[in-house]
Amino acid sequence: QNKNTKAVRRQKQMLLRGREGDNRLFNALTVQYPLHFFKPESRDWRTPALYDSESLTAKESSGSSSNYLEISLAQDQEDVWIYENWFYGMRNGVIMESGALDGLLFSTSYMFEEFADWTAIHVEADPENYKNLQVNREKAVNINGALCSEPKLLHYSSEGVIPVRGFIEFMTPSFIKKWHGKVHKGIISIDSLPTVQCLPVKHLLRELNVKHIDVWVLDTEGSEESVLKGVDFSAVHINTVAMECDAHDLEKNRRKTDILEANGFKCELVERNCMCAHKDFTPSVAPMKTELKKFDGHSRSKSYSGTNVDVH
Repeated sequence: QNKNTKAVRRQKQMLLRGREGDNRLFNALTVQYPLHFFKPESRDWRTPALYDSESLTAKESSGSSSNYLEISLAQDQEDVWIYENWFYGMRNGVIMESGALDGLLFSTSYMFEEFADWTAIHVEADPENYKNLQVNREKAVNINGALCSEPKLLHYSSEGVIPVRGFIEFMTPSFIKKWHGKVHKGIISIDSLPTVQCLPVKHLLRELNVKHIDVWVLDTEGSEESVLKGVDFSAVHINTVAMECDAHDLEKNRRKTDILEANGFKCELVERNCMCAHKDFTPSVAPMKTELKKFDGHSRSKSYSGTNVDVH
């Protein structure tokens, strides 16, 4: 146990095997489970979010029903948008954040964990980020690994600011030029970058025994399409997906949303994110919605309406 955290730090040996003939993906995968999971009175954290009118009424009576705005950490307040448009008043859900960084910087899951008692599953490939994630988010399930469509070795670039680090293989040339200049100019060769083993989401969720996710935050700096191809949508029910859809590759955006829409989702573009809800999901919508603010590189200053537009 790390003296700086109450969470359990476990090395879980996971022999992840898929179809016959697949190679072993990992000799070991680091999974940190929070200590409270192991208490006798602990609830099953894998259950879907439920509307809790009593809790919401109590918060409204005490004037704390809008406290989630004070702890919103998501870059453009995506966490507020998700809560007010899909999960208002809903508690004890499951949110998975792929590309969790250090668990605080631009975190979408933090508000749900702290305000509505949700369980967060974090997947983070960067060893430096993961070290901080373990300390910053001790109540979450924290996983040091990478997600993709099939087992493969990828080259990880940690050049530049934390939010733009990621796998070179999935970055567009314009993105590499803008954020990973040394790689673009050949000062750092791709072969010299550290390699990280990827595995499909379906293998990870199978080992965690997760069959339901309320919100999947998918922001992996260009590898989202590959990650989606590694999902077995028949094995896990996902209510909503909040996925980065930026301007670097519009064709890739279309391919990503096509995968989701082929599996029962309806996607709409909200600023730089594709917000996708499953056809069987019934949202809980706030009676009044917040005027959201975008991060301009220094602070949240410019307001936006959060209005949906057709993703295509």
